[in-house]
Amino acid sequence: MTDDNGTDVVAVCRGWLHSDDIRRVEAALSLDECWLYEDKGELRSHLSAVGSRWPQLLPRIQQILGSYDDQFGH
Repeated sequence: MTDDNGTDVVAVCRGWLHSDDIRRVEAALSLDECWLYEDKGELRSHLSAVGSRWPQLLPRIQQILGSYDDQFGH
């Protein structure tokens, strides 16, 4: 936990999602304690772009979207 409740971490990870470094993208997708985007449409849009660029990450992306649905409903 950070003093800003993870806001800086989320901001950095959002930037990493669109980087050219798959390790950074994987690190961003590894967050479990917070959501990179609070709106499902925004989350889906950004993760779809990542999945198009890095198809090998689609299983993790589907897992994230499924977890979002489990927590907030479809």
